[in-house]
Amino acid sequence: MLHGFAANKDNWVRFARSVPNEYHLIAADLPTPGNTSFDPHQRYDAQSMTTLLAGFLGQVADRPIHLIGNSLGGWVASLYAAEHPDRLLTLTLMDPAGVVPPVSSDLQLRLLEGVNPLIIREPADFETLLDFVFHREPFLPWPLRSELADRYTTRASINDKVWQDLSNHITDITPLMDRLHMPLLLIWGQQDRIIHVSSVGVFKRHLTDLRVVIMEETCHAPMAELPAQTAGYVNSLLSGEMAAGFDIIAPRERNLKVQFGGRPDSRSR
Repeated sequence: MLHGFAANKDNWVRFARSVPNEYHLIAADLPTPGNTSFDPHQRYDAQSMTTLLAGFLGQVADRPIHLIGNSLGGWVASLYAAEHPDRLLTLTLMDPAGVVPPVSSDLQLRLLEGVNPLIIREPADFETLLDFVFHREPFLPWPLRSELADRYTTRASINDKVWQDLSNHITDITPLMDRLHMPLLLIWGQQDRIIHVSSVGVFKRHLTDLRVVIMEETCHAPMAELPAQTAGYVNSLLSGEMAAGFDIIAPRERNLKVQFGGRPDSRSR
């Protein structure tokens, strides 16, 4: 499981609780606000991160895997899948970067104004970040809120470096989509302000073994905003229940009690 820019592996904690116990879950920290070491002399574009991921998976995974990525993590996951298709059982992309959206997002418009709301330079900027990432913000206790704001602020220069590398060395995944032969699930928040939901059309034009879920009243990180509901769709892919061509606009569900496909919640963790 690969998180997005300005995020870390903790984004997957609540999602992981709703994945069946038979799966061995690995949430990796990309070199952003996570715990992965950072070298200012190294390049941190998506292709470089893919190379780091390949080395990591070569050490921790001795068999084909299910790969899941959100945003930047989805971009890296797509590149890895294109380079190592034989290593993947399935690929799940949640609001992935790496394609050019037909419609500009709120983030793209802000960037044209010279403002990047994803980089926190002072604690007050953290509220703007949350507004961009979530349609309805999950509960964050105030001590954690303050700690996260401080943590992001101290890593502003690192995020500046990563953002510049990502922007200066773009690898568009569209020409590589013909290599993605594994079962692929695309999940997108309909209210995504960072990468516009119109990007779904790009994937539909280039992929055949594709399943699409557009989640209403959801923004850029569905696994953090609606973890149980998002995990339900992923579980259906992992179990083979979700066939190619599955394409829905999913209403927002609260307090989801059963996994997608009718499996009782007692099996989840």
